[in-house]
Amino acid sequence: MSAYSIKGLVAVFALNLSGAVEASHNEQAPEQPTRISIKLNAPWKKYVRGSDDDLLTAGLSLSELQSSTPPAANKQRQRAYYSNIRALLDVTTAGGFGRIYGPKNSQKITGVEYIITSAPKDNVSPANVAIQIPDRFNTKQPCVIVSPSSGSRDIYGAVGITGFWALPKGCVVAYTNKGTGTGFYFVELEKSFNAEGELVATSPSNQWVNNKHKPDTNDKLWVASRHAHSGFNLQKDWGDHTLMAAQLALDAMTDHFNRPYTRANTLIIAAGISNGGAAVIQAAEQDDFGLLDGIVAGEPNVSVSLEKLTLEENKTRQNITLIHTYKSFILQGLLTPCANLTQLSDDNAMAMLRFQAEQACEQLLKTGIVKGKNIEELARNAQNRLVEAGINLPSLSLGAIYTNMGLWPALNATYASSYARLKLFEDPCGGAFELPRHSPLSTTTLDQVGN
Repeated sequence: MSAYSIKGLVAVFALNLSGAVEASHNEQAPEQPTRISIKLNAPWKKYVRGSDDDLLTAGLSLSELQSSTPPAANKQRQRAYYSNIRALLDVTTAGGFGRIYGPKNSQKITGVEYIITSAPKDNVSPANVAIQIPDRFNTKQPCVIVSPSSGSRDIYGAVGITGFWALPKGCVVAYTNKGTGTGFYFVELEKSFNAEGELVATSPSNQWVNNKHKPDTNDKLWVASRHAHSGFNLQKDWGDHTLMAAQLALDAMTDHFNRPYTRANTLIIAAGISNGGAAVIQAAEQDDFGLLDGIVAGEPNVSVSLEKLTLEENKTRQNITLIHTYKSFILQGLLTPCANLTQLSDDNAMAMLRFQAEQACEQLLKTGIVKGKNIEELARNAQNRLVEAGINLPSLSLGAIYTNMGLWPALNATYASSYARLKLFEDPCGGAFELPRHSPLSTTTLDQVGN
């Protein structure tokens, strides 16, 4: 760790790079172990990214990012940027996109990009990494922002979270999918996505699929996912992958500039949201090599070793009985569809959503999971259970959206399979991922979800 760093520093959304880095060059960094040992699956690939395919937006203009029309199907990298930016950011001008955050109109940042895939090592899962070095790299104040993707996103999952902040400041960005990534393998097609997001033919993935239990049906395309079916408990490796991305960034900078970059002469910050935020916290806890100078963890998806917690916000006190993250997923999957009724108005536009919520409440009543004298009381009791588990009241208004997009079944199936290290078709409850064979999402447009 460089002399100006503070181990374990946690910040939220704002860090100032000025001044501190220059001071480090005048001080002697303490002796540390040399480096993290990393095994690569193949030699890294280096790409020159010009203005038509740049580091900041993959060549997309501000208006193209705001448009509801995605890039052409053969523009895999642009589609990956487009999908991930729009999934996590408000891209409206009124919301601040292009004014307060995000790219300025016609702003391009050219440079080079290293695409790297690590190999399994010491029971640590493989991962995809993208190292982006801008042409306007700040040689006087060298800085690296390491950004693990959130959810099950691949290497470009965090482009809108950190790239828009880091690249204009001349920092290198190291994106990692932290071993998760969509990584879809389409069983019948015998195709999967490579590190560049291209749908390519591959040999049958016996490591991901148990074909002995495959259902006998011809109307579906069965899908295995790296996060769910790779045979690794990926969550335990998130910190390792964040630290490996930091080391690979230094290696790529050394290769590109033909001069040594190390933790002693480079400011390194890890930043992420959701389970990407959990990854940077894990990395800080595991950072025996002193790579990180600070972390930025936004809404980290973590479990803490406390039984009770009291949260006070806007003069409202919430007493929380803490449970494990996965148990929280299960609880929200069970209770949110019914609790939605407390958040939905009586107007006609909400009629279908209210009907769905009422049906969910009746199902809870039949199973005895929640009790109540009528539907409205059942919904209130379901909501109270969620609040006791740490879900704050304002976030409950999003419940109907999460329910209708199938968030909780997807999370529960993915994490259960990952924790148990199950292959596709081994879920004892019968959970599996499928794509209807006649789905509008054809195999020619699957690259949109590849990253």
